[in-house]
Amino acid sequence: MSKPIEQLVEIVSAGGNVIVGSKPVEQLIVLVTAAAKTNAQVTIKASKSVEQLVSIAKAGNGNVTFDLTD
Repeated sequence: MSKPIEQLVEIVSAGGNVIVGSKPVEQLIVLVTAAAKTNAQVTIKASKSVEQLVSIAKAGNGNVTFDLTD
């Protein structure tokens, strides 16, 4: 079940780990930035360009995993 980005940010801000599908890059950056503050882990299962993945990874500060399986 997909949750709005605001709810996902609330979950990771409380220290919860989440797995998310396709969301706009800007929203994913907000999510992983919030996760980095509590060391919550975010796994992203979505196809994005390498440049987008790098931007998300930088914002996540080691707290993001990308599921790149087919």
